[in-house]
Amino acid sequence: MKNVIFRTIRVVLLGSAIAAVSAAAVFSETLAEIKERGSIRLAGPSFPPYIVASPDGTFSGIDHDIVKGYAESIGVEFEVISSTWGTAIAGIGAGKWDVAPVFCYKDERAEVVTFLEPHYNGGGVAVVSIDSPITKVSQLNSGDVTFAYPAGTWKENHIAENYPDADVKVLTSGSTAQVMLEIVSGRANATVVDAPIDITKIDAAYPDQFRYLPSRTERLEKTNCVGSLIVDKQATELVEEMSAYIKKLKDSGGLQDLYDLHIKAVLATPK
Repeated sequence: MKNVIFRTIRVVLLGSAIAAVSAAAVFSETLAEIKERGSIRLAGPSFPPYIVASPDGTFSGIDHDIVKGYAESIGVEFEVISSTWGTAIAGIGAGKWDVAPVFCYKDERAEVVTFLEPHYNGGGVAVVSIDSPITKVSQLNSGDVTFAYPAGTWKENHIAENYPDADVKVLTSGSTAQVMLEIVSGRANATVVDAPIDITKIDAAYPDQFRYLPSRTERLEKTNCVGSLIVDKQATELVEEMSAYIKKLKDSGGLQDLYDLHIKAVLATPK
């Protein structure tokens, strides 16, 4: 009986070892296959300024340039394949593309794809005038504060839940520009906007006139979205190399250059 048990254990262990070796072979083949094919493929759902589709069928954007730069660094071609957000993750598993653009990290997503080095820190920030006595988020929950915001957005619930003592001015339809006019005119003295994109819009329209809380780079609690490009769960070598490339881009200031370039391009695009 002991021999049977030991033989069974040896078979199970051997099977596990074979599975591990096979898995490792699959992991290492993903990048090898990209190099053998001679191109890396990026899913292209519209998300300015990360993926921008032009009427002539070409693409641009922050994520576009990150993956294109990585492709050049390993000596392969780069292509963008039109897609939707609904198919971006599934397309990786189906082998339609190798990389999908920035997604916010979620545990359930991490079960089926791997997130690369983060390059997106989205979420909400509060905005007040640069000469406002309000310098901390904790000061926003006051009857002396009037928030302006567009109706029907996440900002409505966030303000109601976190600053119940503040007054509100709800705009039935309002862009970021219209909301900021409420503060400039004195009809409100605070708002909440989407970062980092809205920060750039506000700075472009009103240089050095507003303060961001908690800060330009920090996000309000429960609004933070740390995001990155995503690849196949098994593509360990690709994960390692692309993450290293993105980190180097961040450390060198190259990523900030891409943000500056493409956010300003989006702002300059006629609506």
